[in-house]
Amino acid sequence: MNLITTATLPDHVQETVTLQGRCLNARHRRSQHDRAFYELHFADSHGSAVVQIWSGNMLYDKFREIDWEELPPIELVGRVIQLDHCLRVKAEEISVVSDSHICNGAQLIPSAWVPLAAREAHVWLVQFIDMMQSPSLRRFMTGLLLDSAIGIPFIRSRASVKNHHNYPGGLLVHSVQMARMIEALAHILGRSEEERLIAQIGALLHDLGKIHTVGAKSPRPLSPSHFRHESQTLLLVAKHLNDLHQHAPCEAMLLNHVLDRLASSKSSLDSKFIGEDLIRHADYLSAANQTRKGMCDVLKAIPR
Repeated sequence: MNLITTATLPDHVQETVTLQGRCLNARHRRSQHDRAFYELHFADSHGSAVVQIWSGNMLYDKFREIDWEELPPIELVGRVIQLDHCLRVKAEEISVVSDSHICNGAQLIPSAWVPLAAREAHVWLVQFIDMMQSPSLRRFMTGLLLDSAIGIPFIRSRASVKNHHNYPGGLLVHSVQMARMIEALAHILGRSEEERLIAQIGALLHDLGKIHTVGAKSPRPLSPSHFRHESQTLLLVAKHLNDLHQHAPCEAMLLNHVLDRLASSKSSLDSKFIGEDLIRHADYLSAANQTRKGMCDVLKAIPR
């Protein structure tokens, strides 16, 4: 049975399909014939769907026993039906999945949670992860985004309070801008695929700690005067880097080296890995693009 996305549901009416995504919320309802059922708001990165679990089968009783507060990723098997011009999925099976059992991990970051300003960046991130040639790095990034302490805060956080990208979703926009710049620069410089990937992932994660020191809205979760976002980044990725080390020790050590260098006060002048330089320059350019005036603004300010 093929795995599909919510975007292709109209092509599978009256078919039994498999979906992977997240349950955003669920409520208990009764039909006009007084039959009980659960109605789920199910979402993946491509959209959302209404899923129904009807009483009278084992799945209905099983659903009541599952703790959905942590919003774990799920896989469901169900029949697509159309009723009054509205699509529904009548669930037959539901199971909680981990990143190691996901066919298309990035789609488990529902667009419903992404701030409007970061929608384009979110689409790029989904495609970037899905197209990774390295299974180990793809699994690493998927695991990070499925981590409830990282994934959702990352796509919703600001990059700063008063400076560049200071709006919900700004951290994702800033990080993706950097990763896209690095892709272009690495190609021009003739760097290897692995070097480019490590640098791009380093760019995506370099400010991750800001989900603690900046957050999506004020007040900040943690005071930056007591907690450096660079240190918070290392704490957040530590477990996932350890997992990566079990499968790809070289990639894990190089990524750890990059993040450690970026978290330190060491100058870029003594950098040993070009990926670090690419990240630093992309960081400056992305921030400057938000805070510096453009050519037209400068010309207007010049006395005639």
